[in-house]
Amino acid sequence: MTVIPAVVTDNGRAKFPQMLGGIVAFSIASYFKVGVGGWIDPGGGPEPRTPDATLSDLDIIENPGNYPSVPAIPTFQKSFTSGDLTFISPSTLQCSCLLDFAEYNSDGSGNPEIWELGIFDAAGTMIAYGTFPMQTKDVSKQIQNIVQITF
Repeated sequence: MTVIPAVVTDNGRAKFPQMLGGIVAFSIASYFKVGVGGWIDPGGGPEPRTPDATLSDLDIIENPGNYPSVPAIPTFQKSFTSGDLTFISPSTLQCSCLLDFAEYNSDGSGNPEIWELGIFDAAGTMIAYGTFPMQTKDVSKQIQNIVQITF
């Protein structure tokens, strides 16, 4: 299990006052996406890009030109279930983002790399975004990332 240092996006922060009236976890976080973007290569090999709060979707989707070596725009989306979302304080929601054995083992080009993760509300607004050192996903393992969103 990896804790992802995510930023609350500008779009998410703008929606929080509306969403927090009833504090229902699924109105705040409905699903997550992972992708192969979210990295830079300053010359010594790829490393995670600093998370960008201005993004409204994964970096690979919004800025595919940053990744000319990636042949497709691969992402994977998964809905949260009730056990995935927990308020660990009145102002902090913890989101468990589990990729199970059969999920996202290739981007369609044989690339099982994951570098970025976004949390989205039911309306499709990305409310949190994080990057991390490359994770490689295959059928022999699960990957669980934890994102904490503080309002």
